[in-house]
Amino acid sequence: MEKMTLVEALDKKVLLQKRIHSRIRTTGFVEWHKHNELRTARKKQKVAEFEADARASYQSIMDLIAYYDKLNEAISKANAENKIETSIGEMSIAGVIARKDQLSRKVENMGILIDDDEINGNIDLEQTLARQLETQLAYALKKVNEQNQKNNTSAEMMRNSILGRENKGKEDSAVTSVVEAYLSENKAELIDPIGAEAQSKKLREENEKLLMELNVKLKIANATVEIEI
Repeated sequence: MEKMTLVEALDKKVLLQKRIHSRIRTTGFVEWHKHNELRTARKKQKVAEFEADARASYQSIMDLIAYYDKLNEAISKANAENKIETSIGEMSIAGVIARKDQLSRKVENMGILIDDDEINGNIDLEQTLARQLETQLAYALKKVNEQNQKNNTSAEMMRNSILGRENKGKEDSAVTSVVEAYLSENKAELIDPIGAEAQSKKLREENEKLLMELNVKLKIANATVEIEI
């Protein structure tokens, strides 16, 4: 029975992957030769030696794969069974890893539609909500500014139309009152009942804080939890 910490097991898993892939790439399993020659065509190795080496190498690789599978199973079992206390409650190590992966995926694109990663649960839900708040706020502010610019243009045209060409640019209190009333009645205003900017900032800050916490606690768990294979 072999005992090791999770961090040791994870390091060994990575090394095993590299070792197995290297052995698979560099090992000769199949060769050919002419019937009247006793050596292989490529490496000029005696046929009997090649056959023995191929069988031994194949078995060695299969043994490494079997050990890798046992190691991987032990890691998965430890991740499922061992719990970590976090600020959002008790979670299994596997749960912490999954949540950390979600938090680590950044939502960069700005758009109204929710993408496949978000629907499939690959993106943290709070990030999706923050992105949607930011997107809708930016869109609404853009429309408010555009509409008010149009209103200003229309108001200026209205002023000039009332005053006439000969009085263009002159001040007239009656005309000014009409124009100001028009601007007031048609003014575009933002409707933001939840305070989208502040809420989005809060969500992102909380997510960053949680991600840092989970990273630290996962490192501690990996260094202290032991597995046996």
